[in-house]
Amino acid sequence: MSLPWLDADVTPQDIHPLVALADHAAFSEPGLLRMTGKTDIEQGLRAAKNDKNGQVYVTQGKHGCFWLENAQLKHQPGFSVEVVDTTGAGDVFHGALAVALGSQADIAQAVRYANAVAALKCTRPGGRAGIPNCDQTDSFLASFV
Repeated sequence: MSLPWLDADVTPQDIHPLVALADHAAFSEPGLLRMTGKTDIEQGLRAAKNDKNGQVYVTQGKHGCFWLENAQLKHQPGFSVEVVDTTGAGDVFHGALAVALGSQADIAQAVRYANAVAALKCTRPGGRAGIPNCDQTDSFLASFV
């Protein structure tokens, strides 16, 4: 059995068994610390990767996202935006990453896309009401080429 996607945030339960099943496990920084006991991002990702065959990521809000690819630490910085409301930004990031990966984007492209969607969401009030559509996200990304 495999679990395609896991939003690995802080929970009172032990999530090791779920992480081991996930093709992609995206942690919040506190979630990675809780699971691995490692304060260093790279060490934490490596410890989490030891439990699984798939990809592991850790989000750092406005600082972007780190992940391991071919045993190398990778980083996609966050986009600088005028923040109005961060409600739901993490959830939006996770959803956008899953959509991008499901669309066959490579990992770096998928993380960049997810960062853009989350950044745009933060420029608008509300959780669900602030989520940008694909055209808005594509226009935003085009301005950074």
